Amino acid sequence: PDLREDDVSDKPLWIRSLPSLDEGTLSASRQNQRGRVRELLGLDDTIGSMIEALQVRGSLDNTVVMFSSDNGVFAGEHRMPLVSKNMPYDPSVRVPCVIRAPGLVPGVVTQPTHMTIDLTATCVAVAQAQTERELDGTSLLEIANNPSRYDDRRLLYDRDNRDNAPGFDCPTAAGVFTATHKLIRYDTTPPTFELYDLEHDPEELTNVADDPSFASQRAALEADLDRLLSS
Repeated sequence: PDLREDDVSDKPLWIRSLPSLDEGTLSASRQNQRGRVRELLGLDDTIGSMIEALQVRGSLDNTVVMFSSDNGVFAGEHRMPLVSKNMPYDPSVRVPCVIRAPGLVPGVVTQPTHMTIDLTATCVAVAQAQTERELDGTSLLEIANNPSRYDDRRLLYDRDNRDNAPGFDCPTAAGVFTATHKLIRYDTTPPTFELYDLEHDPEELTNVADDPSFASQRAALEADLDRLLSS
């Protein structure tokens, strides 16, 4: 896709300060993405061999297989250089998660999940183990088998500006994500906000934080953010 975002006037200052992408950067981005897809072909063959070996051993029906990633990497979206990560936009925070497990209903789940803590809860549930403390996450098997219970789930995003790569000036930020909206609050004076309607703007091109028609959603998400940060 064409990753150019010529108008970033609605974005925070740290994005507006980034230069627009030139043709050389766009070409390198496409080449980089093609290379990542080719890498996945080899990974797909390896996973297939592993599944086949488990099936031959008769262990497949008693094995949980999880495939995911720690974070996404930008390919030029929002003027980000190719190696950028750990930013609040979906190319960084939305990663694939595929699970094959006994008792898991096949299908695709779109409800929000929080990878690290939810994977921990999933492993505990599959092992039928007991923990010494209450877990923050929810088993992904529970979410997959009862998705409608989690339609309104809120997830916390918390980022320290010490995560910045050279050349970036992204402030410390916190945010809350739902299946349909994302609110980011930057620790600036005064605070800077981004709000995205993910249903109608999945590419996060239009910041509606100051749009009066989204005032109620913003207020509710700000309250959710404060609650999550204090819990």
